[in-house]
Amino acid sequence: MGVLPASEKGRRCHQPDRPLEAPTARMESWQRSRGKRPRRRRGVSAMNANSVLVATVGLGNIDQVRASLLEPMKRSLAAGTWSRIVLVPSKVTEELAGQLRAETRDAPIEICPLPEAGNEDSLVPCREHIAMVFRRLIEQGIDPAQIVLDFTRGTKVMSVAATVAALSCGIRRVQYVVGGQRDARGVVVPGTEQVRHGEL
Repeated sequence: MGVLPASEKGRRCHQPDRPLEAPTARMESWQRSRGKRPRRRRGVSAMNANSVLVATVGLGNIDQVRASLLEPMKRSLAAGTWSRIVLVPSKVTEELAGQLRAETRDAPIEICPLPEAGNEDSLVPCREHIAMVFRRLIEQGIDPAQIVLDFTRGTKVMSVAATVAALSCGIRRVQYVVGGQRDARGVVVPGTEQVRHGEL
């Protein structure tokens, strides 16, 4: 079941073209294909297996989309074992979200873009849309404690809107990426980013 029903004000999230059975096994398969051992955190493995990731999607460096966006986002997705992943791009980055899903076929990804161009720079509609995504997940029986927000990418407005929306829906768990090594220009060297976890 996708985040949005087809009747939701003409909006429609793009669901995977495959069933969502055994998503944890698919995610672990994808992690292994990237040379990683599936993550298991002591004491919370059961919670992780059922966790849902909601992540905003930005542009990255337009001249280095793969190095600055696609590959770092793949690392973010591989940082947990998710039963579902919901990407929230703008109209500008919707195509990039689709490309990311196409390149991570084993990950149970849905895409739920902001409904109108320019929403990524407008706090209220952006917050309302992301809050709606959270509410739909909760209405589908997902415990807010199992939902994780990754607000790393997207405009500053998207990051703020996503954080406010999470708090309004009782969601406290967050994941974010911090820069690692930087080159002479102060730009983060691709592949040195670190994924961190916390609570609001």
